[in-house]
Amino acid sequence: MRTVDRDKSTETQSPRSAAPDSLLVGPNDAAKLLSISRTSWDRLVAAGNTPRPLSIFKWPRWSRETLQLWVSLGCPNRKVFEAITKTR
Repeated sequence: MRTVDRDKSTETQSPRSAAPDSLLVGPNDAAKLLSISRTSWDRLVAAGNTPRPLSIFKWPRWSRETLQLWVSLGCPNRKVFEAITKTR
């Protein structure tokens, strides 16, 4: 009998985890992108220190592009970020 080694990385991925190239990410993946804990991410969101999330079927989602821009601008609070991006 012959055994076939499979790439286990796709098998261990959580079904709620976003695909590596997805346009929108949830809070778990947003935290992973920033290399912080989910709890830290939730605190930043609650304090208004992240970009405003989109609401997709009542689930918060952030675009990867928006998060990358936010980080490149030095992670300003939501008001400052929205003022900066409004002028673009």
